[in-house]
Amino acid sequence: MPVLVCVLSGDGHHSSKNGDPTMDRRPNVDDADSSDIDSNDTEHPDSTDATRYVDGIGDTDGIDDSDADGIDKALAGYDRRSFLRGSSAVAALVAAGMSPEAIAAAQPDVPEGDIEELLEDLPDNWGKWGDDDELGALNYLGSEQMYDGMHAAMRKGRENVAGFTLQVPMTGFENPDGEIQDPLFPGRVVGRRDNVADATNVEPATGGMKFADDKFVTTLFLQGTTHLDALAHPWYGDHLYNGFDASTTHTEREYAETEMPTFDGLGGVPIIGCESDEPVEETFGLGKADISGPAEQGVMGRGVLLDVGRAMGGNEEDIYDDRLAPETCISLEDMHETAEEQGVEIEERDILLIRTGSIPRAYEPPEEQDAPWNPLVEPGICFSEELVRWVDDMEIPFIGADNIALEKLNQVVEQNGEDVLITNPLHGAFLRDLGVYISEILWLEELGAQCAADGIYDFLFTAAPLYAEMSTGAPINPTIVKASDVDSEDGDEGERTSRTDV
Repeated sequence: MPVLVCVLSGDGHHSSKNGDPTMDRRPNVDDADSSDIDSNDTEHPDSTDATRYVDGIGDTDGIDDSDADGIDKALAGYDRRSFLRGSSAVAALVAAGMSPEAIAAAQPDVPEGDIEELLEDLPDNWGKWGDDDELGALNYLGSEQMYDGMHAAMRKGRENVAGFTLQVPMTGFENPDGEIQDPLFPGRVVGRRDNVADATNVEPATGGMKFADDKFVTTLFLQGTTHLDALAHPWYGDHLYNGFDASTTHTEREYAETEMPTFDGLGGVPIIGCESDEPVEETFGLGKADISGPAEQGVMGRGVLLDVGRAMGGNEEDIYDDRLAPETCISLEDMHETAEEQGVEIEERDILLIRTGSIPRAYEPPEEQDAPWNPLVEPGICFSEELVRWVDDMEIPFIGADNIALEKLNQVVEQNGEDVLITNPLHGAFLRDLGVYISEILWLEELGAQCAADGIYDFLFTAAPLYAEMSTGAPINPTIVKASDVDSEDGDEGERTSRTDV
């Protein structure tokens, strides 16, 4: 009789058949130094440990946090396999051993701004689709937008259609130097999976069939890979999208206790060895504007790629001439100029994809990088009142990019006649106020190369996030279907590089 065996023992270690621990959930942290930290604890370690240890880094006492370069040293030394516990970039960097003074020194020397005041005179879509609407700007997408996307994909005939997917590997991959790398926002860790059943421990089912199975053995952050943000993911003040109270982000869900099942239809296969998986009686999540709406409806329409990296990035002397440098700010004017150079018109209710060229840096060995990948200084679009009003006027439902935040993480904006610093202002303007969806960590390399080769930058865009009720976001794997003028016999269209071959 086949048996499915869980591989996590009660102490949080991966166990082989003989019970020997072979993999800690917190890789690269010395066991002797971290024995007092519970690997299953989802809370922060105490303040002493938080300033000394980072998952995947270990002891950070050697980091000099007295100068502005300290932040770069910390980021250069982290192991992306398990980067930082924390709820914000600042909290994560403090956990990495950086003092608040060093973090402040690495930021622009301007006062903190007020997001509520910055956005108070800009448009919102609260009540536009009803007081109980949780879908937001996806209400803009319907039959006409899907038809326009299909028309764009088919206009070169049945012999000239190309397809692309835009998700990075959920569990990371090994680059030529043997290092596992993952582009993640500080505070999240990448998922790691392992087998629970394979040829080493499974007996045949009735009739002889055998099955492999697996599970995640690390915390799976739903925004720890290519993902779509839910509308209630960000907020300011006391209200979320459409005026829902911020208290609904802590909505309880209770679960009845259930016993481990057996499956008599498969020859009585029991699931055993899961003693460490304690029953879950309650969880908390988004009670309003979670990811369920996009998961149920999907996102389908005419998409347009704005390859700003290829239009405005690099020069002939750079390793890559199709990437924006770190800290580059993409303005509305840059977006318009890119569209004009590409010869594509942005139409009302289009789905916009912004290529910067940033994400591949996270996967490259240092000698192949044009610049180190640093999650806090990636290029991205920048706030302006003109941009927010344009997105509203054009009824744009969805904007995605190949970086971790779509926008520049920390932005200097003008407020009351002076420069101030605000983190993620466009998350507030787009998601909370307008109900416009944001997708991050997209892989746009093959799509960008194809568009540059054939000069066709519009296509059918389709996607749906994983259906994780009450979640703040979820993994998503968008699919692009586009017309192409490149003959596959010439080798250009058929020569598709792997996402792991950067």
